[in-house]
Amino acid sequence: MSVKSDYIDRRILKSKKALKEALISLMKMKEFKEITVKDLVQGADLNRGTFFTSIISTKRTC
Repeated sequence: MSVKSDYIDRRILKSKKALKEALISLMKMKEFKEITVKDLVQGADLNRGTFFTSIISTKRTC
């Protein structure tokens, strides 16, 4: 079975979407500089490890 190197797991896409939606929601209530990682992960219903993994993988693809 071959695996494409450009394949992105749907779980990753779901996590990134949840983080984006949580950030947008939080920005309606708080200033950007007041938003914490804890706020984001609680709003997205994710754990901190998922958040930091998402940030690292995003930086690698830029």
